[in-house]
Amino acid sequence: SGEEGQAPRVNSGGSRRGGGSAKKHAKDSKKTAKESDVVEGETKNSEAQIYSEARSYIVIEVSLEKPLVTKRLPEELAAKVAEYIPVRSPLTKHQCGADEAVSDYHKQIVDVANLILAEYRQRFGTSNDVTTTPDVTEGRKRALVFDLNSSGKYFAFKEQLKQSVVKIVREKFFKTSAFKTDGELQQFLSELYVFLIREMHKGVSGVFSLQTSTTPLPSPLDSKSLIHFAREAELNQNYELAARYYQERLAMDQG
Repeated sequence: SGEEGQAPRVNSGGSRRGGGSAKKHAKDSKKTAKESDVVEGETKNSEAQIYSEARSYIVIEVSLEKPLVTKRLPEELAAKVAEYIPVRSPLTKHQCGADEAVSDYHKQIVDVANLILAEYRQRFGTSNDVTTTPDVTEGRKRALVFDLNSSGKYFAFKEQLKQSVVKIVREKFFKTSAFKTDGELQQFLSELYVFLIREMHKGVSGVFSLQTSTTPLPSPLDSKSLIHFAREAELNQNYELAARYYQERLAMDQG
């Protein structure tokens, strides 16, 4: 009965020793894991340091199969822009031929010549003095050109002629594109200049006329000298010059 009355004893020493070893093993595992992380981190840092010292970098390009924002159709954009543009009737294209372009140039030349003549008469009067010396005439010309340039009238005259010149370039010379070389441009400008000067003289001569004196100017050569120079020109086969000397001799005899 005495043995039955005593409680059984439990040996807790072994369990305590077993729990302590488990904790120690867990600490060692954590320490080992930390050490391995440190070693791995140092390895990664050393590899990154190599690329950093070499100043190298990586470029990553990303291409999407579908856009993030839907692209608008050209028809949709055109429709929105058209809302701000008012509807206008189409302009009628004016066609003119080469003869009409030249005729318009003549008209503009005559208009500008009348304006210049009015400026001349306003400054120097309307005197028809035929005894004016060449020096006086040249001085008046320079004064008139200076007044036209300083007052801006020269620029206005040039703008008035510009449109008619453009018509001639397009309709007469059929030039509407740019020039490929400078030589081609200079050749065209030379031809255009000669044509415009010739047509200018035609336009002015159709309206204005020079008043010449009926009294022939005295020749610096006498009759014998004129005959001598005329025969010498014939020997040199310069028949035009010889005819001029003979005409001067006849005019001298008539006078």
